[in-house]
Amino acid sequence: MLSHPAKPEPGLAFAWSLVAAALGVAVVQAAMGVPVFRTHDGPFAVASLARFRAEIAASGTLPHWTFDAYAGLGAPIFMFYPPGAFTAAAALGVALPGVSEVTLIEVAGVLFRALAILSCAAWLRLHVGWAYALAGGALYALMPYVAVLNPQLRLAFAETAAAALLPLVFLAVNLGAGRVLRTMALTAPAIAGLAFVHLPSTVLAGGLAVLYALLLPARLSWAMVRGAAGTMLGVALGLGIAGAHVVPTLSMLSEISAAALKGQPSKSVEGGTYSLEPMDHFLLMPGTNTIGGLYFNLSLVPPIVAAALGARAALQGAGPARAVLGTLAVAVFLTLPISAPVWRLPLPLREVQFPWRLLLPVSLLAAALLTLALPRLGPALRRLTLAAGLAAAACAIVLAIARGEGGRAGQARTDDVLRSAHTDAPEYLPATASARGWLEHWREGPERLRSEGRSASGCPARGGPLAATRVPDGLLIDVEGCVGLTVLPQFFFPGWSASAGAPLPVHADPATGLVRVDLPAGTRNVLLQRVRLPVEQRGLHVTAVALLLWAVCIASAFGWRRARQGLRRWLLPR
Repeated sequence: MLSHPAKPEPGLAFAWSLVAAALGVAVVQAAMGVPVFRTHDGPFAVASLARFRAEIAASGTLPHWTFDAYAGLGAPIFMFYPPGAFTAAAALGVALPGVSEVTLIEVAGVLFRALAILSCAAWLRLHVGWAYALAGGALYALMPYVAVLNPQLRLAFAETAAAALLPLVFLAVNLGAGRVLRTMALTAPAIAGLAFVHLPSTVLAGGLAVLYALLLPARLSWAMVRGAAGTMLGVALGLGIAGAHVVPTLSMLSEISAAALKGQPSKSVEGGTYSLEPMDHFLLMPGTNTIGGLYFNLSLVPPIVAAALGARAALQGAGPARAVLGTLAVAVFLTLPISAPVWRLPLPLREVQFPWRLLLPVSLLAAALLTLALPRLGPALRRLTLAAGLAAAACAIVLAIARGEGGRAGQARTDDVLRSAHTDAPEYLPATASARGWLEHWREGPERLRSEGRSASGCPARGGPLAATRVPDGLLIDVEGCVGLTVLPQFFFPGWSASAGAPLPVHADPATGLVRVDLPAGTRNVLLQRVRLPVEQRGLHVTAVALLLWAVCIASAFGWRRARQGLRRWLLPR
């Protein structure tokens, strides 16, 4: 028997106080202004959103290539960086015309935080009443990694969006109830949504969800195997649904800067060295004893404290709490240096690159564990939980005010970003350009890139740079006076098509890594366009087949009557 029997729900005032605190943090961060230039990912996020919106406005489709990256020499950023968060922000821009990219990111951050609370509450509602479920969602949103580190100190826009979708994966596993087809059908869309938003979180969610499904049954049984199998199949099917993005991304990694992607040490913008090996980024190791590393290490403390409060009830309780505890223990283990042998294995886990990314599922699982224990912890500990949540919110608000931009206009901050030298990331530089020394030019800033681009493009007969104009179909380049081999002012990457009344063969210029064409006499303009690659077409086919399989799973696993009954049971309070 537990020392504290289950207590009645504390009422919605308890829950709404925490929800208001969590949303208050997000609102104050947006109102004061996220300090873009004091974040690691901020300039890239803002500039990429501006380019994403510009490409949509020019072409009317979701882009893979951005013509404005790398001082106008272009890059396939959106083939590799998932477009989900940018698509949401661009849609928000349609609803809020004239709003700057910085403001759109800040408003989207508030919405993502609200969705994180609701999605976590939806999962926890399966096990506790609505008051506790909403409180648990708020506790998740108040965890430092979710409330402060990602949205303000890092401005990790895609991972902030992923925080809203992660609870849906665990919700799907629970709703699957150990049935293979049902678990598969429900897990697939949650994984697909994550894959369109943030691939590292997708890798972590998939592995942890399988472990969670394995631990859910109260005793050893075939239900463990069925639940884990259904979850694994759901993860695979979800990746298939996201195949339009995942297939070209994974197939073409060798076509972009290998220095950043293969974990080789590479120089940072500041001129130091930076490794992308997972073993160099554990928590609680000497390499993380910097100011930045301190933030990550401190972000582990509240989840551990929350887990400690809920662990006893979890160990003595039923399946869900014990499953959360076991999954949380593995997630925490993987953030620590002791897990290095696991990270050295040739597993998809290595693609996560930074073990501290596990702080996102750790925050979710710790908040869930504490929430599941709250009904048995008694009024005193519930009041302590409320006080701790409100104190965390107060600290986050003070930090938002102290580190914020003082409410400075979003358009002015966006303009500052677009004029800065820190808007591009080295990993998206095409491999042909990286091999020709453009990575070094990138480190020297956009003016050096522009200078090199002007001197590299053109033809001997004309001399000087070529003038290019963005048109809906691509890039229109003035080549009047050029005959024969001519270098165009865009980096070479598979998928280029050039025409000047008739199609022209496109090659990589061996000296510069830019696009090269052979012009006939009398050519005045060249239209440079992106065409769909065979691997992109295969990705679309994979998505189509996966959606068909998912529809079959839905039809096999559910009937309308059962679906309505399940929804009614979930909505009605206990």
